[in-house]
Amino acid sequence: MAVIDDRRPAEDSQQRVLADILGRTGRWYPKIEAIDTSDSMVAQSVLPVIADWVHIVQEEKVRAAMYTRFHTKHAHAYVSQMLQWAKEEQGLMGRNVLIQAITKAVRPEHGERTWDGIKQASVSEFDIMLMVKLSNLPGRWDTGMSILKPNGKTWVAPEP
Repeated sequence: MAVIDDRRPAEDSQQRVLADILGRTGRWYPKIEAIDTSDSMVAQSVLPVIADWVHIVQEEKVRAAMYTRFHTKHAHAYVSQMLQWAKEEQGLMGRNVLIQAITKAVRPEHGERTWDGIKQASVSEFDIMLMVKLSNLPGRWDTGMSILKPNGKTWVAPEP
Protein backbone atom coordinates (compact mmCIF):
# COMPACT_ATOMS: atom_id res chain seq x y z
CA MET A 1 0.00 0.00 0.00
CA ALA A 2 1.45 3.35 -1.04
CA VAL A 3 1.62 6.19 1.45
CA ILE A 4 0.62 9.55 0.07
CA ASP A 5 2.50 12.51 1.48
CA ASP A 6 0.08 15.42 1.09
CA ARG A 7 2.66 17.85 2.51
CA ARG A 8 4.89 17.59 -0.55
CA PRO A 9 3.04 20.04 -2.86
CA ALA A 10 2.92 22.64 -0.09
CA GLU A 11 6.62 22.20 0.65
CA ASP A 12 7.42 22.48 -3.05
CA SER A 13 5.37 25.68 -3.38
CA GLN A 14 6.97 27.21 -0.33
CA GLN A 15 10.45 26.35 -1.65
CA ARG A 16 9.63 27.96 -5.02
CA VAL A 17 8.50 31.17 -3.30
CA LEU A 18 11.60 31.21 -1.09
CA ALA A 19 13.89 30.58 -4.08
CA ASP A 20 12.30 33.53 -5.89
CA ILE A 21 12.78 35.74 -2.82
CA LEU A 22 16.44 34.71 -2.70
CA GLY A 23 16.91 35.33 -6.41
CA ARG A 24 15.21 38.74 -6.42
CA THR A 25 16.37 40.12 -3.08
CA GLY A 26 19.47 38.14 -2.11
CA ARG A 27 17.75 37.28 1.20
CA TRP A 28 17.57 33.63 2.29
CA TYR A 29 14.90 32.31 4.63
CA PRO A 30 14.31 28.71 5.78
CA LYS A 31 10.51 29.15 5.65
CA ILE A 32 8.01 31.86 4.82
CA GLU A 33 7.09 32.39 8.47
CA ALA A 34 10.74 33.31 9.22
CA ILE A 35 10.53 36.50 7.14
CA ASP A 36 10.40 39.44 9.56
CA THR A 37 8.30 42.00 7.73
CA SER A 38 8.04 44.14 10.86
CA ASP A 39 11.44 45.40 9.63
CA SER A 40 10.63 48.06 7.01
CA MET A 41 13.63 47.21 4.80
CA VAL A 42 12.70 43.53 4.74
CA ALA A 43 9.05 44.35 4.04
CA GLN A 44 9.98 46.72 1.23
CA SER A 45 12.08 44.11 -0.55
CA VAL A 46 10.13 40.91 0.17
CA LEU A 47 6.42 41.85 0.09
CA PRO A 48 6.41 42.61 -3.66
CA VAL A 49 7.84 39.15 -4.35
CA ILE A 50 5.30 37.44 -2.13
CA ALA A 51 2.48 39.45 -3.72
CA ASP A 52 3.50 38.11 -7.12
CA TRP A 53 3.02 34.54 -5.87
CA VAL A 54 -0.46 34.87 -4.30
CA HIS A 55 -2.31 33.83 -7.47
CA ILE A 56 0.23 31.15 -8.38
CA VAL A 57 0.31 29.12 -5.16
CA GLN A 58 -2.56 26.63 -5.00
CA GLU A 59 -2.14 25.35 -1.44
CA GLU A 60 -4.16 27.33 1.09
CA LYS A 61 -1.68 26.58 3.87
CA VAL A 62 1.15 28.20 1.91
CA ARG A 63 -1.02 31.16 0.84
CA ALA A 64 -2.00 31.69 4.50
CA ALA A 65 1.69 31.67 5.47
CA MET A 66 2.33 34.23 2.73
CA TYR A 67 -0.57 36.39 3.93
CA THR A 68 0.88 36.46 7.46
CA ARG A 69 3.85 38.41 6.12
CA PHE A 70 1.43 41.25 5.26
CA HIS A 71 0.42 41.49 8.94
CA THR A 72 2.54 44.59 9.43
CA LYS A 73 2.10 48.33 9.31
CA HIS A 74 4.59 48.28 6.43
CA ALA A 75 2.01 46.55 4.20
CA HIS A 76 -0.27 49.60 3.97
CA ALA A 77 0.48 49.92 0.24
CA TYR A 78 -1.09 46.47 -0.25
CA VAL A 79 -4.45 47.08 1.47
CA SER A 80 -6.41 47.32 -1.81
CA GLN A 81 -4.66 44.23 -3.13
CA MET A 82 -5.30 42.33 0.11
CA LEU A 83 -8.99 43.26 -0.06
CA GLN A 84 -9.12 41.75 -3.55
CA TRP A 85 -7.31 38.62 -2.37
CA ALA A 86 -9.77 38.29 0.54
CA LYS A 87 -12.67 38.56 -1.89
CA GLU A 88 -11.19 35.78 -4.06
CA GLU A 89 -9.83 33.53 -1.30
CA GLN A 90 -11.86 30.33 -1.07
CA GLY A 91 -10.25 29.00 2.10
CA LEU A 92 -11.55 30.17 5.46
CA MET A 93 -8.08 30.09 7.06
CA GLY A 94 -6.57 32.16 4.25
CA ARG A 95 -9.37 34.72 4.32
CA ASN A 96 -9.19 35.11 8.09
CA VAL A 97 -5.42 35.62 7.96
CA LEU A 98 -5.92 38.28 5.27
CA ILE A 99 -8.52 40.14 7.31
CA GLN A 100 -6.11 40.19 10.26
CA ALA A 101 -3.37 41.54 7.98
CA ILE A 102 -5.70 44.23 6.61
CA THR A 103 -6.64 45.19 10.16
CA LYS A 104 -2.96 45.72 10.97
CA ALA A 105 -2.09 47.59 7.75
CA VAL A 106 -5.17 49.77 7.21
CA ARG A 107 -4.81 53.55 7.44
CA PRO A 108 -7.44 56.30 7.48
CA GLU A 109 -7.09 56.86 3.72
CA HIS A 110 -8.10 53.21 3.17
CA GLY A 111 -11.23 53.45 5.30
CA GLU A 112 -13.95 53.92 2.71
CA ARG A 113 -12.55 51.33 0.29
CA THR A 114 -11.98 48.86 3.11
CA TRP A 115 -15.50 49.31 4.46
CA ASP A 116 -16.94 48.83 0.96
CA GLY A 117 -14.86 45.68 0.54
CA ILE A 118 -15.87 43.96 3.75
CA LYS A 119 -19.55 44.89 3.83
CA GLN A 120 -20.08 42.83 0.67
CA ALA A 121 -18.72 39.63 2.22
CA SER A 122 -19.95 37.27 4.92
CA VAL A 123 -18.85 38.49 8.31
CA SER A 124 -16.50 36.51 10.54
CA GLU A 125 -15.06 37.36 13.94
CA PHE A 126 -12.00 38.73 12.14
CA ASP A 127 -14.16 41.09 10.08
CA ILE A 128 -15.55 42.46 13.31
CA MET A 129 -12.01 43.22 14.54
CA LEU A 130 -11.45 45.14 11.30
CA MET A 131 -14.78 46.97 11.62
CA VAL A 132 -13.89 48.05 15.14
CA LYS A 133 -10.57 49.40 13.90
CA LEU A 134 -12.30 51.21 11.02
CA SER A 135 -14.84 52.72 13.42
CA ASN A 136 -11.98 54.35 15.30
CA LEU A 137 -10.31 55.86 12.23
CA PRO A 138 -11.22 59.42 11.27
CA GLY A 139 -13.03 59.96 7.98
CA ARG A 140 -16.26 60.97 6.34
CA TRP A 141 -17.06 57.36 5.36
CA ASP A 142 -17.93 56.24 8.87
CA THR A 143 -21.69 56.69 8.47
CA GLY A 144 -21.90 53.01 7.57
CA MET A 145 -20.13 52.23 10.80
CA SER A 146 -22.93 53.57 13.00
CA ILE A 147 -23.86 50.01 13.95
CA LEU A 148 -20.53 49.82 15.77
CA LYS A 149 -20.85 53.26 17.33
CA PRO A 150 -24.30 53.46 18.90
CA ASN A 151 -24.67 56.80 20.68
CA GLY A 152 -21.14 57.73 19.61
CA LYS A 153 -19.51 54.93 21.62
CA THR A 154 -17.37 52.30 19.95
CA TRP A 155 -18.59 48.73 20.33
CA VAL A 156 -15.90 46.32 21.44
CA ALA A 157 -16.25 42.57 21.03
CA PRO A 158 -16.29 40.61 24.29
CA GLU A 159 -13.30 38.47 25.19
CA PRO A 160 -13.64 34.88 23.93
